Amino acid sequence: MKLIFCSLTALLPSMTCGVLVSTWTASQDSGSLGDAGAASVLLTGDPVVGAPLEFTSSANAGVTNFTDVVVLSSTQQTQLASAGLGVTQGLDNVRGATRKLIGASFESLGNLGSGANVTARDATLDLFLSPDRLDDVSQLIFETGGSGAGSSLNMIGSIMTFGSATNAATAANTMVDLTSIYGGAPNTDDMLHVRLAIDLGNDTISLSALNLATGLRVVSSTAFTGADWAGGDGTGFFNYNGSTGGSAGGNVPGGYSNYDGQFAGLQFYTDEVLEPIPEPSSVLLLGLGACGFLRRRR
Repeated sequence: MKLIFCSLTALLPSMTCGVLVSTWTASQDSGSLGDAGAASVLLTGDPVVGAPLEFTSSANAGVTNFTDVVVLSSTQQTQLASAGLGVTQGLDNVRGATRKLIGASFESLGNLGSGANVTARDATLDLFLSPDRLDDVSQLIFETGGSGAGSSLNMIGSIMTFGSATNAATAANTMVDLTSIYGGAPNTDDMLHVRLAIDLGNDTISLSALNLATGLRVVSSTAFTGADWAGGDGTGFFNYNGSTGGSAGGNVPGGYSNYDGQFAGLQFYTDEVLEPIPEPSSVLLLGLGACGFLRRRR
């Protein structure tokens, strides 16, 4: 199943148009909120496509400072709604926690009717998150695949890195500095819309991050000659599952501390290389142009 998703509005700071495969978000009943030990924590895809792909909690016995499902702040909910993600709950992960969410690699989604595995085709992944710290500690946000074919998103201080590889010979990464999009000291209530785009046809990968509170963004890209961006090693959120995706040849670090902050969801597009997330001013001009076009048509 494929859901065609297109949005055009003058007021949205984040706009997408493409083949949206699924959106993974977290939810729990109110009695279990803030208590990850009360129930398994799941990221569940909607719609469910191909082989069902869910991500579930993993923790050492007795640990209490791990991933919780929480009600996001009203400020964060408003920011996410402006980007088209209507959620009220998200995951909250704490530095030093042993919990992570794990599941199969995105490779497990199969061909989705196209005759080729989704990870051997163009793709875009949109992540919505709010880091609590930009200090000099390596934090893993997301990885899929392993030290052969795989991809990952990580942070060290304010530097966010997207790395991808099919093997050591094709390993590549691209980085952005988040400092400029906070407009001053980081605000832990600010939600970021982070886009990872893999363009196999044009041999590039790109990373863009938009602060939904300030409307400021950063963009970077680099050459990538790989033919597959995730092998079968599995997926990890907040720490690695098996080995870190995209770490072939030392492309990205193999070990990390846990990501510290909130995570609201992930959207996955296949056969689509979406453009870097536009700043609100760009979307406003595009929306005004569209309105003018519609008015002339009248």
